[in-house]
Amino acid sequence: MKDIILAIIASGAFTALVTTLLQYIMAKQNQNADINKGMRDGVKVMLQMTVRQHTQNALAQGFITIDEKKFIQEGIDVAHALGANGEMTLCGEEIDKLPVHINPIFEKEGK
Repeated sequence: MKDIILAIIASGAFTALVTTLLQYIMAKQNQNADINKGMRDGVKVMLQMTVRQHTQNALAQGFITIDEKKFIQEGIDVAHALGANGEMTLCGEEIDKLPVHINPIFEKEGK
């Protein structure tokens, strides 16, 4: 039995098998990396759209609530962590200029 194993290893069949197996594993890792990058990019785009929309809404109403400001800032922070920069920074600067109000629903109800 040892002779057969040594013959297989010596013939290069074992090396070919190991090489093929390693190539398969590396291809799977690259495929998973591509999927992960696509997911990160998709999340980044969705965050950018959401932050932009909420920023535009706040600018249109002329003020921002505490909750909206926190929500937008969290979105900006995550988008920055995913590689978004310029426009997200601009959104943050714009919301910082707005007056902050308590939630208008609570203001009307006197709560």
